[in-house]
Amino acid sequence: MKAMIGQDSKPIKVGMIVIFVIGSFFFPLFLVIFFQDIFFFSRDHIYFQPLLSAYVLFFAGCMLMAGTFLLDLLYNSRRENKNLKHRPWMFFLGIPAVILTCTLGINSYFYFDPKGLHFNEAFTLERTDMEWTDMKEVIKITTRENNTVTLKEHQFIGKDGSHFTVQNDRDFFDYRNKIYAYIEAADVPMRTIFIEPEE
Repeated sequence: MKAMIGQDSKPIKVGMIVIFVIGSFFFPLFLVIFFQDIFFFSRDHIYFQPLLSAYVLFFAGCMLMAGTFLLDLLYNSRRENKNLKHRPWMFFLGIPAVILTCTLGINSYFYFDPKGLHFNEAFTLERTDMEWTDMKEVIKITTRENNTVTLKEHQFIGKDGSHFTVQNDRDFFDYRNKIYAYIEAADVPMRTIFIEPEE
């Protein structure tokens, strides 16, 4: 750490700026899943998925880290020109912001288990639990793609007015029938709505 905040650390800081700027496009893709697997893995999960906001926030955290190095480099370069001592204030201000942003990203997810749907959206402090018996209905949204009607997403509506949307991507497709079985067992009504695609 001293090597990064000392007066002779310009090459290291420049290297770290380059690493975090370039890495911000790649780090989220595997680090989000890695950390979520550590903190939230359970054999009871039927289907677990990070939210898009998880990748966006982790990307922002990487860019904030690069910005912290850049601001520290510029700030202390000016101090050196005035023969003043190096001060690591930018690190003390930037690192907590980086940690908070990445933590919010890691904490953005949803999953299904035998009890129901659970999700933690960005900037929320507590996980929302929507048990199967707490669901008012499930709406399947279909649309037209290449002259074919396709299932686009599922909207899970809670009796308390809460709702959550799950995209019908290839990953979800593999677990869809199992989730449908829990929905039917809880006697939750499902209906389909067709929406014309925007031109």
